[in-house]
Amino acid sequence: MFSLIHSLYHGAYYSGNELCSGGVAAKINSVQYAKDITQLRSLVNLLYRNANTKPKVLGPAGFYDKEWFDSFLDNVGHGVVDGVTHHIYNLGPGIYIYTFSYIHACLSHCFLTSH
Repeated sequence: MFSLIHSLYHGAYYSGNELCSGGVAAKINSVQYAKDITQLRSLVNLLYRNANTKPKVLGPAGFYDKEWFDSFLDNVGHGVVDGVTHHIYNLGPGIYIYTFSYIHACLSHCFLTSH
């Protein structure tokens, strides 16, 4: 409500972060997530009646798992989500001591010009 009262624009909303599939301790099954995101869509439609300022509804913003995503999309229904997102961590979770060095080497001009 704060953002509506103060005319603050949001490009998109999604329900939670990394709640699907694996990766973190907190999880929501795909059927429940579909129900929750459907309610979020209803709220967005109710509160943002102007199509020019209506934020997108995205989901689920987590680690990709084909079975979970397939079930979510089967249960969410047509027209509920405007886009589907997922996370990719090709370099791992960032806790390895060489992660920064690897990123630096990849972006280093010397490294790029010598290969």
